[in-house]
Amino acid sequence: MLLPVVFLIAFSFLSSVALAAQKVPPDTVVAVVNGRKMTAAELDKILSGAPRQLGDTLRHNPKMFVENYALVSMLREMAEKEDLASRSPYREQLEWARMQVMMQAAIAERGQGGQDKAGLEKWLEENRKAISVKLENEQLLSAATTGDETQVVTVVDGDQLTGAGLKRLLAGAPPNVRANFRNSPQKFLEQYALMARLVKDAESQKLGQKSPYREQLEWVESELLMQAKLNSYSDSINIGPKEEKEYYESHRDHYTEAKVKVLYISFAEDPSQFNAPEGRKILNEKQARDKIEGLRKQIQEGADFVKLVKEHSEDATSAAKDGDLGVVRRSDKLPEHIQKAIFALKPGEISEPVKQPNGFYLFKLDQIGTKTVEEVRQDLLRDAKNAKFQEWFDSIRKSATVTFEHEAYFAPAPAK
Repeated sequence: MLLPVVFLIAFSFLSSVALAAQKVPPDTVVAVVNGRKMTAAELDKILSGAPRQLGDTLRHNPKMFVENYALVSMLREMAEKEDLASRSPYREQLEWARMQVMMQAAIAERGQGGQDKAGLEKWLEENRKAISVKLENEQLLSAATTGDETQVVTVVDGDQLTGAGLKRLLAGAPPNVRANFRNSPQKFLEQYALMARLVKDAESQKLGQKSPYREQLEWVESELLMQAKLNSYSDSINIGPKEEKEYYESHRDHYTEAKVKVLYISFAEDPSQFNAPEGRKILNEKQARDKIEGLRKQIQEGADFVKLVKEHSEDATSAAKDGDLGVVRRSDKLPEHIQKAIFALKPGEISEPVKQPNGFYLFKLDQIGTKTVEEVRQDLLRDAKNAKFQEWFDSIRKSATVTFEHEAYFAPAPAK
């Protein structure tokens, strides 16, 4: 299932976002988002928690950003009504995300906005040296928590971690972090111990209640809960026999396949700029068209297509297979004019020359047919599920509403 990917792995944030090209009084209502009036001050706070990768969007299309925020907010609200935050793996993902934000907050505060780099590095090194990781059951740890989950597998900075606890911890971690655990459990635990130590430092300073960290926490929670709702709805979709048949009948073309051969002649806008391979002349567009039309005429008069492919085609991959391009499906992402040229043919027919940026193609249709429901059931169920998901997602997106009340606030920032 292809879903929007919003899970944040690298938590780097904009410390401050000046969205408006002109100063706007903080209590000015600048937008109505899903029926809620929002002032410049409120949106500024939301934006202060935005991930750094959204910087370009904020500068060049601020209205799109707010529209996306409206969608995220609506999906988060739906997730909260279903209490998805209390379910695995979302509960664990939220905790991991919270820890990463708090760790970054501790580092940012200690680094004083980048002004005390030496002091920050010294502090981090002191924390690294202070952590302790003691393996109590290395065999269980290496087996990625299989076996008795009640056993203590490691002690991290004095805190015992059982197999079940380790499993919960890994359930919330991003894929690359889980891969690090598989490659080196000891190193993973040392990095986790450092993160936990820095989180405690941030909590002692109550940084989670301070801007922009409070907004950053709110942001990652919103995106994770949005993804939870998307996943939850996707998992709930069941395609029964009736829906399967209806989808197949209305999308039969998607399961039509053509077995095709191809002959290719290239051209260059200025042949003099290229060194021709031995025994071959670089053609201009007119010369290439004349050549391929001549070959097409020979084929229509009875010449063997495969023989001409071997003698003239410049597509080395297909030429090595007697011109066989393989199976082409209507659902393949091919240029529309190529799709039309191929599927307009009957078995045994040759297409007109089809122009591409650097050459011409001749297609020969060997056979064509539509696969049965039984032959495409796996793809059919996936496609029908995707279509149902997309229909639902589009309806949610349409119901998320934004009215812009103050154009000056949303003026794109000038290019630097």
